[in-house]
Amino acid sequence: MRRSARSHATSTRIAALTSDNAAQQEGLRQVRKLVDAKFAELRETIQGSQEVGPCGRLAGHPYRSRQKIMDAMRGVIAEMKNREQRLLDARMMRPTPPPPHHLDDCRVDAHRTAGVWLSPAWS
Repeated sequence: MRRSARSHATSTRIAALTSDNAAQQEGLRQVRKLVDAKFAELRETIQGSQEVGPCGRLAGHPYRSRQKIMDAMRGVIAEMKNREQRLLDARMMRPTPPPPHHLDDCRVDAHRTAGVWLSPAWS
């Protein structure tokens, strides 16, 4: 069963955003498989309800068994979110280097003789 166009576009965007993270790529593969399984289950349910009626089809699938795919998907997505948050937290803890100084960013201190470059324009 194919994913919907929206689902495919979203997973493609997530794949691009996490391309440097093997663990996130694996999590995305798991989510894609679960999405495909859920769409297959939905198609089967729709086909079954057309064949035997909605009450007959749903009677054979208890609520808990229908929730297994969604519960698994939520678990993988939660782990992916946690992983991204830990990565963001680690990156935020790293000191950022100061911007490079360029002559274009500097100004002449008029109070000094010989026009010595003293400080960046943004200071």
